[in-house]
Amino acid sequence: EYSVNYNKNLIYKEHHIFPSNEKIISILYKFGICIILTNCGIYSCGNNEYGQLGIGNCDGKNELQKVEFFSNIKDIISISCGDN
Repeated sequence: EYSVNYNKNLIYKEHHIFPSNEKIISILYKFGICIILTNCGIYSCGNNEYGQLGIGNCDGKNELQKVEFFSNIKDIISISCGDN
């Protein structure tokens, strides 16, 4: 599905990243890292020089990757990112 933003004269393709039953709870962006908490999991992308995306390697990612570390997502109450 394509949409037009007349204010900025942009045409973009709408991407549905998550299934319809998955709801975004929190989105963080800092230091070139994006972290998204949903009711079904945590996703990350961006700079990963030191493994900060939590995906088991140090390869930077341009697309969201599911963080598989957590066994029970309901135990997570908030997310944060920082430089130390």
